[in-house]
This record gives sequence, structure tokens and C-alpha cells, in this order.
Amino acid sequence: MWISTSAVYFISLTASILLYRGFLHPLGHVPGPFAACLSKLWAVAITLGGRNHVTILELHAKYGDFVRIGPNEVSLSNVEAIQQIYGPRSTYKGVPRPAHSESLMSIRSHAEHSQRHKIWDRAFTTRALKDYHPLLSNRVRQLSDRLASECLKGTVDIGKWFNACAFDVMGDLAFDSGFDIVQKGDIDGYSRTLNEAVRIGAIFINLPWTAVSAKLPWLPVACKKAKLERFAQQQVRKRQAKVAYRKDLSYWLVCASGAAAVTCATQFSPAEAVLVIVAGSDSTSLVAFFLLYFLAQHPSVLNRLRQEIQDVYITHGELTINHLNELPYLNACINESLRLFPPVPNGHPRLAPKGGATVGGYLIPEGTTVIVPAYTIHRDPRYWTEPNAFRPERWLPEGVMEGWHHDTRAFVPFSYGPYSCIGRNLGRQEIRLTIAAVIQRFDFQLAAGFDARAFEQQITGEFLLTRPMLPMLLRERTKCERGWHQDSSC
Repeated sequence: MWISTSAVYFISLTASILLYRGFLHPLGHVPGPFAACLSKLWAVAITLGGRNHVTILELHAKYGDFVRIGPNEVSLSNVEAIQQIYGPRSTYKGVPRPAHSESLMSIRSHAEHSQRHKIWDRAFTTRALKDYHPLLSNRVRQLSDRLASECLKGTVDIGKWFNACAFDVMGDLAFDSGFDIVQKGDIDGYSRTLNEAVRIGAIFINLPWTAVSAKLPWLPVACKKAKLERFAQQQVRKRQAKVAYRKDLSYWLVCASGAAAVTCATQFSPAEAVLVIVAGSDSTSLVAFFLLYFLAQHPSVLNRLRQEIQDVYITHGELTINHLNELPYLNACINESLRLFPPVPNGHPRLAPKGGATVGGYLIPEGTTVIVPAYTIHRDPRYWTEPNAFRPERWLPEGVMEGWHHDTRAFVPFSYGPYSCIGRNLGRQEIRLTIAAVIQRFDFQLAAGFDARAFEQQITGEFLLTRPMLPMLLRERTKCERGWHQDSSC
């Protein structure tokens, strides 16, 4: 009798919840898949399938600006929503996070975030960025040399080495000690662990109660999460024990005092260390990776970009970050890569404020989770003419023809407002230097039999986009081809 009573209670409770979510919920007026209205398991299913970004894009094409993608979650593809949700005067807050996992991007209190942001600002001033230039140049030089040796062996997995270089750069910048993956390989598997942890984190975001599984030591998910956390804690402790002879991120965040050498007594938290590694390595390498993919498919774009870079080299005798910063076509190519494949494709979730809010005529109830997915709004034909085409010229004054849609308000690869990526200028500098170094030193093409459609179908987007294997054939260019006209042999 007890079992039957419990079963009846459970069935009744479940039925009541599903009935409420499906037909009586305040979000009942927002269109979307019926399964998504009933349970977050729908979101977990598409997350495990890895095609979140494409699924959400297709849903907006079917239902319009507002799509219900969870029992209490709405996706918005609307430029007005960007300002309201993420702008400096927004009253929307970040979603709750597990204990001890708050970083700059996830702090919910606007006042606390503003205070922490001011500390981080010191690490990304023009003066600070200039101090990072030698570190960036050294690591990109190592990448270039590695590619020169790899291209002699045949097909090169370009994404692997871009990611390794970005990982090494963040080791230098965040912890004053590179991981040397470009030169030695990912011996400890931390780069692979990072990618796995990001995917696991996406599931925890959709089903927060499953985060408890990360505390059960016998589960693989717990092992991977624990390994990443140990790695972050080790790097933080090692950096704390060092004397800041070199002006890295830690120096500007904590140690800057004008002294020649300062011992760091404190450091950013392990959660922020993970944020630095993820945002600084994966995001940056993804942009360079996809840009090289597009350049290999568009020879005319590649030739124009190479000429722009080579002109700088011939004029100045070197490719420095300062020289590259102002190249209009290089910046246009980077923007176009960011538009088509933003590293964080599905947006950053926020909670609707007390009393709710109205966006584009829709009432968003208090406590509703809302997102503006970058991948979707970047490919919205209302804001971009030929939205799925790679056309860097659209970012140049002469490239936008009469009648073309080019609404840069709908360009949010780094999010928007106070919570936007604080390291975006540093990331752009690294991307410029990486792309310029590769284009100037190598000719490249996609391997025989490469299928672009199959390649793009393998791109997943649980939280960050992933990079499938991109097989490329590289040939090191001669000094004369690179513009070394001072050489008598040229």
C-alpha cells in the first residue's frame, strides 16, 4: 500500500509539474519546442549532441525573435535585447553558480563585479598590453618554427598547434611560466582535460543539480574536474611564491607597486585562473583557427591580406604588434571570422530582474533565464546581408553597398557591456600576430579530399565551439617570397 501511495504521489506530482510548465507557466506565450518547455533534459540532449548553436539558430528561424528553450529559459535574437540585458544600466543579474566557482564573469552582484573589474582593468591597460608584447612575440615565433618542422612531415593539424601556442601564451601571461606545449607536447594532458571540463561544465549549467556528481571521486566527471582544479591551484600557488621580475597578469592584478621586484602575497582565485586559461587560450586559438580555414577557401582574400602584411614587413623590416594593430583588412578578416564562428556561440545567461521586464513586446517574468546567442544573431539576415558568407569587405567603408544590412549592434563576439570579455584587446593582438606570422612564412592549402560541409557539421558548441581536425598542407616560403628584398639573391 505504501509503495502504491508513493507511486501515485510521484506520478501526480510529475503530472502537475508538466501540466504547469506546458500550459499554465507565465512563459506559455513564448513559442518553442514543447519538450523544451517541459524539462531541461531537452537542453541536455542537444548539449550532448553538441549542436546547440545550430539548433538554436534553426529554432529562431522557425519561431522568430523569442524562443522558449527551457521551462524557465528564453533565447532572444534581437538587437534591442542586447542593450537591455547586457548594457551598463541593465538590472539583469548573472545566474547562480556553485559555491567557490565565482570569477569575474560570473559575479552576480553588480557592485561587487564593478569593484573586481577595476582590479582587472590594471592588467589590460595600454601600458600593460605593451609589456606583454615580448612574451607574445616569443611564443608565436616558436609556433612558426614548429609549423616549419611539421610541414616537412606531411599534413599538419593546424588547430592543435594554434591551441598549444595559445595555451603557452596564457601560461606566460598568467603564471610567469609557460607550459611549453608547442615545444614539448601536452605531456600531462592539461589541454585535453580543459576541453573535457568545458563540455562537462555545459551540462552542469543546464542541470545545476548534477554538479554534485563532480564531488563523487569514483566518477570520471569528478576526476576530470578535479584534475583541472588541481592544475589551476598548482599554478596559482607557484605564481604566489614567485618574485614578480616580469610584468605578467599577476603583476598588474596584485603586485604592481613600482618596485623592481615584488613578492606576491595573494593571487586571483583558482576559479579565475581557470577563466584566464579558458578565455585566453581556447577563445583566441579558435578565432585564428577558423580564420585560417576561411582563408584557405578564399584565395583572393588571402592574397589581399598577404599583400597588406607584406607591405608592412617591407616597410619596417619586421612584423610587430604595433604595426599590425592598424591594418584594416587584417582587422576586417578577424571580425568576419568572429561573426561567423564566435568562440562562445550560445551567449551568456542572465536572470530577469525583480518585477520582470518587457523586451520587444514580450513580458519576461521575474527570475527567467535569458540569453542572446551570438551565433544566431551574427547570422540573422535582418542585420547582415548574405549572413552565412565570408566577406571581410563588409567591415570596410567601401565594402558595404547600398541596401546592404550591416548592423554592428548585432556583433557581440565578446558579449556586451560591463560583463564583456575584458581581455578582448589582448586576444586580438595575439590573433593578429599569429595570423600574420603564418601567412607571411607559409603557403597553405586544405588537404586533398577535404569536405567543408562535413567539417562544419563536426563543429560542436556545448559552451565554447570546438575545432575538428583541419588537415592542411604547408610550404615554407622563400626569403624572396616573404619580402626579404634586401637579400642580394632576390
